[in-house]
Amino acid sequence: MMIQSHPMSHNHNSKHLNFSKSSKASSTNINTISDDLSGLVMTPLVINAGDGNASADIESDSGCWYRLIRPEIAGGLALGARYVRGPTRKRELDIVGVAIKDNVVVLQLKFENQRTDSISIRRIRLIQRTSPTLRSAILPLEIPALKKQQSSSTLLTLSFSPTHIISSLSAKFDVKSDKSSTTLDIRPSLSEMLGKLKLKESEFYSMTKKYSGLHQKVSSTFVWDGGDRLWERIEKYCNLTPVLSEGNEKERKFAASLPDTKESMLVIFNELGLGTVVIYCDNLIAANSLMESIKSTVRKE
Repeated sequence: MMIQSHPMSHNHNSKHLNFSKSSKASSTNINTISDDLSGLVMTPLVINAGDGNASADIESDSGCWYRLIRPEIAGGLALGARYVRGPTRKRELDIVGVAIKDNVVVLQLKFENQRTDSISIRRIRLIQRTSPTLRSAILPLEIPALKKQQSSSTLLTLSFSPTHIISSLSAKFDVKSDKSSTTLDIRPSLSEMLGKLKLKESEFYSMTKKYSGLHQKVSSTFVWDGGDRLWERIEKYCNLTPVLSEGNEKERKFAASLPDTKESMLVIFNELGLGTVVIYCDNLIAANSLMESIKSTVRKE
């Protein structure tokens, strides 16, 4: 993950998130958003800790949580984020009228008051900064106040300029409140920008035969003793599409397509315990980047 953050383990989802047009949005925010999206904001929902259950849809359609802001450096305000994918991403983009493209990402944000005293944190808001690769953003409304242990969950939509150099993507913001001001630099990883690629096992093996060159294959070994949970983690955290199995249970196969170029990425896992993973792709840089994401996922256990 290339979001500049620290891993976070906390599952939370609000009820359906409502969007609204704001005619009184501040000039600071409006001037940084494309004209066709200016003033479009999303209303956060404030809840008390422990209220409600996580939505099954957004849970299955989202990656892992990451810590963006630690409370000790932001006056007690904690901020976590995770990328939203699949049907939930499509639904939210349909609501705000944004075309579904590879260069558009949706993040679920969770603001939380983790102060040790009983003081509320007020006027929590995102201010967009200049980011050359960010084409537009849909920002959440200002949160008036969060009392101790209250949290607010909302979505942030980012539309980047099309590029095949994923590492260049960056979205910068200031997170402000009456207690602090903290700068964020959100950098989507390659795995979060991958497109779905549904293949049958026979199609998968046929495609791997085309990648026989020295720089078309990357391999590595891994150690895993957590059983079949690894496959769920790879699909969820690395944003890979499982290949429909036709009988070969000793191998697990995944596929994806690169943004912009639509090149295929094919991944094979052999065995569990001490196993191997092989990535087939014409783009060696992309293959190495995905391999690092896979290694990180295995180490998270």
